[in-house]
Amino acid sequence: MVLPRMPTDPPVTHDTPPPLQKLVVCSPTLVAAVVGKRPSQLLLCRPRSASWSCRHDRLQALEIQDMVSYQGKLHALVNSGDLLSISISEDDDGSHAGGEPTVSSVDCLVRVSPGRRTEPPLYLVESDGALLMVRKENHSTREGSYSDDEQSNVILYPDDDDSYVPLYSAEQIELQTKFEVFAADMAGSRWRKVRSVGGDRVLFVGRW
Repeated sequence: MVLPRMPTDPPVTHDTPPPLQKLVVCSPTLVAAVVGKRPSQLLLCRPRSASWSCRHDRLQALEIQDMVSYQGKLHALVNSGDLLSISISEDDDGSHAGGEPTVSSVDCLVRVSPGRRTEPPLYLVESDGALLMVRKENHSTREGSYSDDEQSNVILYPDDDDSYVPLYSAEQIELQTKFEVFAADMAGSRWRKVRSVGGDRVLFVGRW
């Protein structure tokens, strides 16, 4: 599959393309990509086309965390936790003759209230016919307490007022990573927490 080079934003004077965050092959004739961060951009193209397209105002104002192709439509998870369904217009025969693919509509399937919004990173996964949001959380715990005897094991770094404050060494800090999984409840427009993805299933998420 041959794809065109990623475009650069107008303010960028050098020829370095924005970082590619996610690439989704929606169909043999349509590829979607998320490039850049804060804000991110959704780009569309057909294989072997000369350029990428799509500058949808509503999508450009959002930071897309992840996206998948699901039931014939592109679905995107944004940093607020909202789940969007993106309809893309294509030619009836799937050929290149009809021009560039465009976003015809954007619908919010799951809307998260401001008081319940979650922090990224967030991942969107399709599993057994359902759309799942995976949330990653890192927790650090300190073991023991700081004393003068332990000073050699403590890392110091300058504070804003040029004083130095102690940090525990790597041996004294334990980093714990926890994942929570939520299923999209389309009828209720909410995320429902999932206790298990099934004994014979494993979810794979990207680095994002």
